[in-house]
Parts: sequence; C-alpha cells; structure tokens
Amino acid sequence: MTVTFKHLVLKPSRPSTILFIHGAFSSPKEWSSVARLIANLIRAEAKDGKAHIVGLSLGAHVALYLAAHYPDLIHTVFATGYNRFAPSIWKPMFPYLTYGVQNVKRMLPRFILKYLSDEAESSGEGSTPCTLSLCREVIETVISDREISAVSARTLVIAATNGGLLPSDSVKTARLVGKRMKTGNAESKIVEVRGMRHAWNTQDPQLFATSVEAWIDETPLSKKFTEL
Repeated sequence: MTVTFKHLVLKPSRPSTILFIHGAFSSPKEWSSVARLIANLIRAEAKDGKAHIVGLSLGAHVALYLAAHYPDLIHTVFATGYNRFAPSIWKPMFPYLTYGVQNVKRMLPRFILKYLSDEAESSGEGSTPCTLSLCREVIETVISDREISAVSARTLVIAATNGGLLPSDSVKTARLVGKRMKTGNAESKIVEVRGMRHAWNTQDPQLFATSVEAWIDETPLSKKFTEL
C-alpha cells in the first residue's frame, strides 16, 4: 500500500508503534478523510497493523474519532487537551480573533512566549501556517455540540490545568469525554495534571514521554496526575 500522508518515523525498532497526532490541522468536515489517511498509514507501516495513538489538542479530537471508527487498528489512546465549547451567537467572530492572536504570537520574541507559556525554547520551524481558513476549521471543531462517540480501546483523557494568562484545559470537558470513553472501555481513565499548560508536551517533554510510556505499558502514572 502506498502512503502519501506526510509523516515522520522515529525509532522504527520499537516493538510496537506509537502514532502522535499534533494539533490544529483538521475539522469535523474533514475527519473522515483525515482518519482514513491515518488508518492507511497504520495498516502500511505500524507493527502488526496496529498502533497506540497519542493526540494533543486538535490531535486529540482526531485521535478519538480515529479510534471510534477504526477500532481494529488501535491498541490504546492517549488524548490530552481535548477542549470544546457550546455554540453561541459569537461563534462567527472567533476565527478572526484566533487568526489575530496566532499571528501576533508569531511576531513575539521566543523568550516572551516561553515566559508566558512555560514552554521550552522552539524555533517554530515546521509548524502549520496560520491562515483564516485553518482558524475557521479549528473553531468549527472546538465550538460544537456534536455527539462524542465511545471508544473500545483503553483511553486516557488528560486535562492540563495550570492557570495564568494563557488558557488551560477544561476539567468539565475532560470529565464529559472521559465518561463517554468509559462506556466503551471500563479501564479508561480521566486525569488532571496540575502545573502543566495546554501544550505540556513542550513544557515538560520528559513527563509527557514517560506518561505516554506508562499508559501504554499499564504502569502507574506520575504522582503529578490526579484522577477525576
């Protein structure tokens, strides 16, 4: 099978495959095609044709959609930063606000962003270009009242709740999503990680990596996590 989906392969010698899905590249209108491409990628390149799925932010939305619609390809799911809000009359304005904020952030010196978000220094190279069209897709995803599908794979739903100037994840949404996941698999969990912000994979890469490993290996999570 030929896979044209852009991806990066690291440590192909691992005994099982872990697929990371980053944020802000999809919308509900495109989930079926995005999930189909990822499913093809798993079939073509994953060990034994199955993978552990790690999704952050918009990637968490895609990860749960993928797991719900292609359960035979999924070992476990690690979903962090799944946020969504109820539709309102202000929804049409949010793509423009998001577009403005994202482009202002790109103009700020990296040390200011690091101070505001507690994230590690990064050049931003390789990140998705911020367009108004992309912002519309992001808002269409996070401002929604659509039904959340249950997932049969063991799923960890995480809310990073460190407050401050920049927003953190919604515990209310994490509970809502997590309870739905538990209807598909009683071993699924909902946890809060305090002291971490939404993009905690860059704030504390070591904690993020060891947490993914612990969930896959069914070993205890760090004491920084609190079950909800």
